[in-house]
Amino acid sequence: MAEGMCANYDEVFRLTNEVYALVRNARQIHVTSAKGSDVTATFHPHWRWVPCHGRYTEQGQWGNLPEGEVFTAPATVDGVLVCDVLGDFFSEKYGVLKHPVTLVVKDSYITSVTCEDTAVEKDLRDYLFSTPNSNRAGEFAIGTLTSLKQLSGNLLQDEKMPGLHVAFGNPYPEHTGADWDAPTHIDVIPTCCTIEVDGSQIMRDGIFTI
Repeated sequence: MAEGMCANYDEVFRLTNEVYALVRNARQIHVTSAKGSDVTATFHPHWRWVPCHGRYTEQGQWGNLPEGEVFTAPATVDGVLVCDVLGDFFSEKYGVLKHPVTLVVKDSYITSVTCEDTAVEKDLRDYLFSTPNSNRAGEFAIGTLTSLKQLSGNLLQDEKMPGLHVAFGNPYPEHTGADWDAPTHIDVIPTCCTIEVDGSQIMRDGIFTI
């Protein structure tokens, strides 16, 4: 409430729409991080990006609080994600992770889960391989809530941190137009990201450069 909900939501609206304009027709986004993330995503031209800018003026529209992100369902994701916060029940159970989780992703599917904390590693592996497509990249998103300065352990806020978050499982087909589905959805958050959209940098070490 002190950081996310006290943001300047005129600024959130402006920046979210600016990022949306840059990524909505993107063919490829490359993300690296200081902790070792290095991941490349490609995108279907007919699957939609969704700007979550915090303004809802028609009955039936909704978002979650705090707001500030742009997301879609990726066509492919490949590389390594080194993550400090996990979604679903992991957020409440573990908060900000004492030891980051490393995920290896090939052709959109997680193939490897490693963490110094063996309990986290087992919980996450059991979750990700519990049902078909639970380990498939279903969301690729860029947070735009610049009032956030540090992780809180609360997923709904931390995923809005300026930078990348990726979710595995449900791709929100009703919003993105994705042609597949899954019963689970878990976000993972790397920090201090550098982001290039079709070769043009829009963020360096967690700070927007646009």
